[in-house]
Amino acid sequence: MRYPRIKLICVPVIAMGVAVALAAAATAQTRSQFGPPVRTNDHNIQAYARTWTAIRDQNIVKQQRDFSCGAAALATICRYYWGDPVTENQVLGVIEKQLTREELEERFKNGLAISDLRLTAVKLGYLSTIGRLSMSELADVKVPLVVAIRLEETNHFVVLRGMANGWVFLADPARGNLRIPQFEFERIWIENAVLVVAKKGKAKSDVSQLGVRHEEMARGWLDDQIIRTFPEKPFRVPFPAYP
Repeated sequence: MRYPRIKLICVPVIAMGVAVALAAAATAQTRSQFGPPVRTNDHNIQAYARTWTAIRDQNIVKQQRDFSCGAAALATICRYYWGDPVTENQVLGVIEKQLTREELEERFKNGLAISDLRLTAVKLGYLSTIGRLSMSELADVKVPLVVAIRLEETNHFVVLRGMANGWVFLADPARGNLRIPQFEFERIWIENAVLVVAKKGKAKSDVSQLGVRHEEMARGWLDDQIIRTFPEKPFRVPFPAYP
């Protein structure tokens, strides 16, 4: 819609008022989104507390469809490991162009295949390959991988961010960031298959946001120790146990 041009009088004063109003609105919005300010280690009260949901979904492309976990997992690596603004819809658009109508109907019903993701990664300009690794080999990998896991009766694609201290750290397009014990991951990992998404001439990314952080590795350590002090009371948390 085109609006009529209106002559402004006292432009500096009006502009200043608008700027102040916008700044106040932005500050109010920031506070409402991130909560009250908290004290940082250097006693600088400028950081804001984040919600549990924001932490859970940090650096993950969340899936928007029942069948699109693979597309979201691939987009997560492209966006948050390689720094390219790839979306789930962009991945699905490439897949749609390379499959027949019958194949698309099958994917809508049963989900994408790991071979679909590899071909799509290549179409998007990446180097990509499918392989199989043992758990010991997986522990030595320094880049995120797309892997398939079995959840109840459903196959599900996630991004494996890394392994540390007996835990496997996943970026799950449906459930967010979580960690599970290595033995549990080994049980649900489908055929030890992995999808590697790389760039020509680059061994690793310089802008990765998918690395496992120290606070993630340390999270829950005290709880584990407390539980071990009461062996007479067996305690099991349903999977996934630790967000």
